Amino acid sequence: MKENEFSPIAKSSPESPVHQIHDRRPVLWNRTWIAGRWFLLVFLGCFVVCINICCFYLLIKYNPEDIFYGVLCMLLLNISCGGVLVGQARELVEDSKTVNDVPWWCYGCRSPSPLKLNSQ
Repeated sequence: MKENEFSPIAKSSPESPVHQIHDRRPVLWNRTWIAGRWFLLVFLGCFVVCINICCFYLLIKYNPEDIFYGVLCMLLLNISCGGVLVGQARELVEDSKTVNDVPWWCYGCRSPSPLKLNSQ
């Protein structure tokens, strides 16, 4: 009897694509890409702040009676944007630990350079 390619035996064999995907090394970033991602992250944070200032100005100018609801909506959107930006910053700090010769500001505010820790 011919073995079905979707059988559990075929899925669990070491040559299956599932095992090959999980055996790959994680992406190693170049130091230029890490710095560029940090610049982009800072730019996105500044963009969110500028959008908030513009939206608050327009809200006060054209619809001051609904300022409570407008500020509440802005606050909820800022919480979600802040969560995304913080998640990206944490990922960048972790990615920068795998790269040599990354500028000091790529390691985050509180995490020291892993190369300095290894040399001591």
